[in-house]
Amino acid sequence: MSIPFFSALLSAGTLLVSATAAQANTVVITEGWMMRNSAEQCAKYAKKVAFKAGFAKGHEYLKSDDRLNHSVYAYTSVGPYAMAVNCNEKTGVASLAVSGVIAEKTSIMYDKVVAAYRRIQ
Repeated sequence: MSIPFFSALLSAGTLLVSATAAQANTVVITEGWMMRNSAEQCAKYAKKVAFKAGFAKGHEYLKSDDRLNHSVYAYTSVGPYAMAVNCNEKTGVASLAVSGVIAEKTSIMYDKVVAAYRRIQ
């Protein structure tokens, strides 16, 4: 076999196996606010909000060694949507992120989180 045959075979193989990658976009909606209580209380509140908003799976609760930074992560069973809340007592700021792969649905899930915060307050 000659070298040009292998080149043609490799080129043909490349054409056969190369495909366009699936298009998926990740959407992240964020919010931040000044905390009115401790990081621990903020995170406990965030866990309640997560359940009310439908983020009832895979809850993770993390806190820093100095206990001034608490984080809550949760997922939903209705698709690839997640929420994260970080409560930082040093800065006095809490932040929220809701992420997903479909912009419209991510926005709906974000609105559910905001509504749950309002109901629980």
